[in-house]
Amino acid sequence: MGRKKYITSFLCAFSLFSFFACTQRNSTVKPNEIRLYLEAEPYSIDPRIGGNRISQTVVRELFEGLTRLGKDGNPELALAKSISVSDDDLTHTISLHPSVWSNGDPVTAHDFVYAWKSIIDPSFPTSFAYALYDIKNAQKAQTRACSLDEIGIRALDDLTLEVTFEYPTPYSLELFANPIFSPVHRPSAQKNKQWAAQTYPEFVSNGPFIVKKHDLNSRIILETNPLYSKKRAEKTLSFTIINDPNTAFNLFKANELDWFGDPCGTFPIEFLNNKETSLYTKDTGGSFWIECHVTTPHLASPKIRKALAMSIDRKTICQGLLNNTASPSFSILPNSLTLLETPTFEDGNAEKAKKLFKEGLDELNITDYPPLHLMFSASPKNKILAELVQKQIQNALGITVNLAPSDSKTWFQKVSSGDFEISLSHWFTWFNDQYYNLKYLKHKDGGMNGTDWEDPNYISLINQAISHSQTTSRKHYFKQAEQLVMDQMPIIPLFCSDYTYLKPPNLMGEILSSTGQMEFQWLEKVDQCDYTNRD
Repeated sequence: MGRKKYITSFLCAFSLFSFFACTQRNSTVKPNEIRLYLEAEPYSIDPRIGGNRISQTVVRELFEGLTRLGKDGNPELALAKSISVSDDDLTHTISLHPSVWSNGDPVTAHDFVYAWKSIIDPSFPTSFAYALYDIKNAQKAQTRACSLDEIGIRALDDLTLEVTFEYPTPYSLELFANPIFSPVHRPSAQKNKQWAAQTYPEFVSNGPFIVKKHDLNSRIILETNPLYSKKRAEKTLSFTIINDPNTAFNLFKANELDWFGDPCGTFPIEFLNNKETSLYTKDTGGSFWIECHVTTPHLASPKIRKALAMSIDRKTICQGLLNNTASPSFSILPNSLTLLETPTFEDGNAEKAKKLFKEGLDELNITDYPPLHLMFSASPKNKILAELVQKQIQNALGITVNLAPSDSKTWFQKVSSGDFEISLSHWFTWFNDQYYNLKYLKHKDGGMNGTDWEDPNYISLINQAISHSQTTSRKHYFKQAEQLVMDQMPIIPLFCSDYTYLKPPNLMGEILSSTGQMEFQWLEKVDQCDYTNRD
């Protein structure tokens, strides 16, 4: 797991402790109810569609895949009883534990085959098919180059699943732990295409919880699944949809919420500088960057894009604006995975940025640079970041940068389809291997890559890296690929961010992986009147 840090004021820790102390005995809130929130309605709680962070915060508690996060934050076997790997490291034969859906039907290997193939089906409405491209012929099938029958997924019998990959996947346990690899109850999904908007018993799941209530844009209430294979004490996870972080913060202070911040919502920048606030911050390898649509005429030169990168002062952003809860980044890979010993460009060097920008203008034969539009998902944090980046670029290069905020759903659709010039984006890797971030730009039609950048040399380096199972050989080629993409700069790295959140002292049991996967099923409230310095 990534490092765990505490930014703590003794005065605040004492006041928070006193504020929450002994409230549980006198409160009307059920002691087994954990009151959480989400800053937006999930895209979907169908695991095949809801692949973004907000959606997966809920989906992870509803479904059980082959693996899931253990209490140490690392993946462990879940529905998978055992996994055997072939000598060539390509084929995984997975034996499943007997288990049932929330309606009593048996969970089978066929449920995995159905769910995964439907994600890959080009007619299925999801933006996350790319997550399965490691599987043999998945990308070909998704782009209609072969049939779905040729994908390397099959059920050998009801409790045996065989998955064949295109190349060795040393990160397969992490891959399977992502909720998008969950099974789906085929009869429910085929009977009603809107099944994921239903509640129990129509919403059929197989994880620790069931959907008891789902009021769109208002509240999602999960209760313990009585048929879950691993018995749990009865518990309720209540997610209230709260778009305004100030409202959420005030509810937290009033002891009406048990959580504030990541991954439920973006932690406001202005609260980071509040010395009377006790924060939990954990390094999760999340990356903020600016994506460039490289076929936009005035962004077509790598020199222009690198000039934009050099005009931004990351140290000011990380130390001044973000109060050291982030660190400057100079690569598409998070700082924990980068293979480059030194940055490929200088941070905040306005003089060199201006010189390089002029060279780019001459290269493109542009004399009058048009206004540049910076798109972003309009959270308060993103707005402040976008305004600072806007100011830094304009001051360094003497050009106009117009801000283009949009709601999160519209922003996501525009970025994935390439309908933008430059965009502020937040990206989390799904497993601890260079390949996940690097494959983002492997193909311009790769599913999420809206930059329209593609390079045959880059593709070749990536393919050579993933053909090896040995770490040394993989890193040799990945390093060259990382250098190439940073020379071309379709993505301008900004900083690597921590997860930042608040919780009352008596709330225990959250699990956070080093890649930002949060598991809430183990949360519990300790009777604070008996609480004594537990961590």
